Amino acid sequence: RENVAMGKAQPQPHRSGPHRLL
Repeated sequence: RENVAMGKAQPQPHRSGPHRLL
């Protein structure tokens, strides 16, 4: 439930996937 907001757009984790949060 960490990437609940990004999970809808991208199923993969932000740390292992896109770095939009950084």
